[in-house]
Amino acid sequence: MNRKYKNLKLTFDKDYTEMVSGILGYLLNPDGIEETEVGKGSVCINIYISYDATVTDEHLRQLIKENLSNIEYELEIKAFEYDPATETAWKKYFKPQKIGKNVVIKPSWEEYKQKDGDIVVTIDPGAAFGTGLHETTRGVIVLLEEIVELRKNNKENLSTLHMLDAGTGSGILAIAAHKMGIGNILAVDNDREAVETTEENIIANNITSGIAAEQNTIEDVKENDCYDIILANIIPEVLIRNKAGLFKMLRKNGDLVLSGILAKEENKVVEEFLDIKGLELHKRVQLEEWTSLWFRSE
Repeated sequence: MNRKYKNLKLTFDKDYTEMVSGILGYLLNPDGIEETEVGKGSVCINIYISYDATVTDEHLRQLIKENLSNIEYELEIKAFEYDPATETAWKKYFKPQKIGKNVVIKPSWEEYKQKDGDIVVTIDPGAAFGTGLHETTRGVIVLLEEIVELRKNNKENLSTLHMLDAGTGSGILAIAAHKMGIGNILAVDNDREAVETTEENIIANNITSGIAAEQNTIEDVKENDCYDIILANIIPEVLIRNKAGLFKMLRKNGDLVLSGILAKEENKVVEEFLDIKGLELHKRVQLEEWTSLWFRSE
C-alpha cells in the first residue's frame, strides 16, 4: 500500500536557510527535507511529513506563520502518495559510521565487524526520504564520551546515574549512553512517531531495561525529577526558553550538553546559560557550522 504524505514547499531568502531548517525541523519532525537554490538569493525547501487527516493545511499555514513571522516567504502545500517499492533506494547511502573514539552507528541491514572497544548502536531511522547522522548528534556523542570518561576517572558507578535525553529523535543518544554504562535513562520527544522509532531501536539493540521513551516536552518533564546528565539537542529558542527548568533538573556536579546550535548563535546561548548562578561552561565542540556545548553545575 502506498504511503500518504504532505509536501510543504517554502521559498525565501537563502540567508535564512539555517534558521528555517532548524525551526521547521523541530516543529514538524519531517520524514525528509530537500534544499534547492532557486534564482539569485533565494532557496526552496521541500519538507515531507506523514499525512494526518486531523492536521489541516490551514493549521500548517498558521503554525509556519507564527514561527516565521520575521521573514517573507512563499508556501505551497500538497498531498501525495509515495510508493514504498522505491523506499529502499536511500539505504545504500547509510553506512556504519564511527563517531568520537568508540561509538559506531550502523543500520540493521549492514554488516559490521566489531573491533575491541567499539560501542555499536543499531539504528533504523524510519525515514522514507533518506538519512544521515547530523553534526549536532555527532557533537553530543563526542562530549558524552568525555563525560563518561571523566566520571569513570572519578570512580563513579555509571549504572546508578540518571540521564535525560530531551529531543531524542531516533534514540541514538539514549542507546549510546546506555551502552556506555549509564543505567537510568529517560528519552523524550514531542513527536509520537519519534518515540515509536526510539522504542523500535531500543528493541533492535537488545535492550530490555534502563531506557524509558516518552512523548513529552521539556516543559512537561516532572520538575521534581533530577538528572546527573542532561542532553538537549533542540533549537536555541527552545533551549533558552527552558534554561531555568533544565538547570533545576540538573543535580549538583551534573553535566548539561546543549546542541542544535548554529555557530553564529553560540554566544547568545552561552550568555543566557551563564546567567545561571552555579553553571559553568566546560567545553565546546564545533562540527561544520554547528556547535555543541558542555556545561557543568557546581
